Amino acid sequence: MGSSRHQPSRPSRSRRRTVHLQRRVADLLRERIVAGALPPGSRLPTLRAMAREFGVSTMTVSKAVDLLEREDHIHRVPGIGAFAGPASIKPSQGGLSPKVLALAAADLIGVFNTAVARSIGKACRARGWTLQIYDAHSDVQAETRNLLRVREDGLAGVFVMAFGESRHIASILNHQLVNFPVVLLDQTPTGLEADLVQSDHEAGAYLGVRHLLEHGHDCILMLSYAPVSSSVRERIRGYQRALREAGLEPRPDWYVWTDEDIHMAGSRDHRPWHGGCEAILPILRRARPPIGILAIDAYNQWGVYQACAKLGLRIPEDVSVVGFDDSEVAHAIDPPMTIIAQRIDEIGRAAVELLEQQIKGTRKAPAGRPANERRMIGVDLIKRQSVARVAGGGSVPIRQTTEPILVLDSSSR
Repeated sequence: MGSSRHQPSRPSRSRRRTVHLQRRVADLLRERIVAGALPPGSRLPTLRAMAREFGVSTMTVSKAVDLLEREDHIHRVPGIGAFAGPASIKPSQGGLSPKVLALAAADLIGVFNTAVARSIGKACRARGWTLQIYDAHSDVQAETRNLLRVREDGLAGVFVMAFGESRHIASILNHQLVNFPVVLLDQTPTGLEADLVQSDHEAGAYLGVRHLLEHGHDCILMLSYAPVSSSVRERIRGYQRALREAGLEPRPDWYVWTDEDIHMAGSRDHRPWHGGCEAILPILRRARPPIGILAIDAYNQWGVYQACAKLGLRIPEDVSVVGFDDSEVAHAIDPPMTIIAQRIDEIGRAAVELLEQQIKGTRKAPAGRPANERRMIGVDLIKRQSVARVAGGGSVPIRQTTEPILVLDSSSR
């Protein structure tokens, strides 16, 4: 009679899911440590706080932390907590002091958002402070919970990176977090008065369109998300102002709208350019070059490149394009992108400075001026190779449309 041999049993489906969640949490924390959002020596949030943020159990977070500790990405100090970096890194003073701040973001996806998070983290470290990242991953309920937590978690202040009108944020900051130190980043939620740091979006779009006009373009499209956020509205306003100063009235079909849902789906699928490509593709298919395009951000500009490649159009000979935000892609793509660069380090320093003033109570508003301060940070046009000089402008055939002409004036700020 032959001996029986035990076959190793496969892990159950629930066990595989648990391991997957542990690795996913570890990946997210590792990314923050590597990116500098959790600098060496800074204290990690509590297990309970991280479990709430990631939507998992505290045991799952604990196992993820164990994994990162084995990798030397973090170390534990008994009775105190877990800290970024190996045990040779001493905990920063900020990690053990009341000066722990939060960055509450609607979603940290995107070139600008992640760069600003790193910049603020750098400015906090220079003061010996710790920055905790609360990323809602485009979940409005999570965004609300994160903001309501900042006092509960004993933090000294919060940077808020919202999106769109964000009336729920205005309600929280105007009621539950009244008199709590807050600095808004990039845009102002409807109905909220607070310290704000943002780029001069209107001037940036104006510079980009002027650059295209100076190269002979008289058909210039605007590839943008719908104007639900103040920053997008200001960029559209700059686009309109530059054209009108040149004697051109933007036509309704010069506005090309990128679908946010398609963009987000593409980003999750590691194709952040997909939304912009899908939006501009049918327009370029019937256009008569040369055409100029102002893209609302780096991903939409990348989408123009993808669309041109599909249609056999050349950049910049057939399509000239200027976009916002510098990135590795902007340098590496062929031809390199002409862009409007935001001054990320200045934004981070200004935001931390304003929050520090609130925390320390050192600011006094001059007579006759509002107590809230707005810091407008300049932008820079970086000329590369995605814009060509043309002898005569191209066109987009007029099509019948029921879409209203978009008009943004000073009253719509």
